Amino acid sequence: MDRQAPCDIWQTYDLLTKIGMAVRVMHRNYLLHQDIKPENILLTQSGAVKLIDFGSASSSILKDSTRPPNGDLHYAAPEYYTDAPKGVHSDLFSIAVIGYELLTGELPFSSQELMNPSASLIVPAERLRQNRVPATSQQALMRALHSSTQARYQAIGEFLQDFNPDNSNNTRDPEPLIIRHPLIGLAQHLLYSICHYHIVADLFFIKPC
Repeated sequence: MDRQAPCDIWQTYDLLTKIGMAVRVMHRNYLLHQDIKPENILLTQSGAVKLIDFGSASSSILKDSTRPPNGDLHYAAPEYYTDAPKGVHSDLFSIAVIGYELLTGELPFSSQELMNPSASLIVPAERLRQNRVPATSQQALMRALHSSTQARYQAIGEFLQDFNPDNSNNTRDPEPLIIRHPLIGLAQHLLYSICHYHIVADLFFIKPC
């Protein structure tokens, strides 16, 4: 993926959604990528996203692993250098770093900050405000980039829902759609299942449904 930042919020949301869908396929197969960065994301002419370089991938059930990733330290979650548990939130941290970079043209943290276990990571929010990123999207990025693994999102779908620019004028309903509107929720679930089938058919290659 070429660095053509800054992108607007809608371009960024579209890219993060496609990246997130690809990574989520791995997570559902109990795998962590552990090296998510622009160089490992290919964009096709049709706008599809393909993940590459699975050399650092490992089983997500090995939460006691302390091995730092082989990738770019600017995108690696800080828990790889501590005893904190690794998991979905670790890959999501890397996705959020890419999101920040797309929106601002800059990285949120230096490698020294990420490798310092005593450092309190502070996301430079001023650059997001300057680029007119909606407040709700800013908050989603800040949570995904939190230094504490427990404070971060534990699911990619939850992050994408909060990062969605449409949320800037809407409050989030606390109940899932399938509970509030069972028929609509079921229809969306079936549509997702059809899309997911095509995703798995080509492994981590995401095609428009």
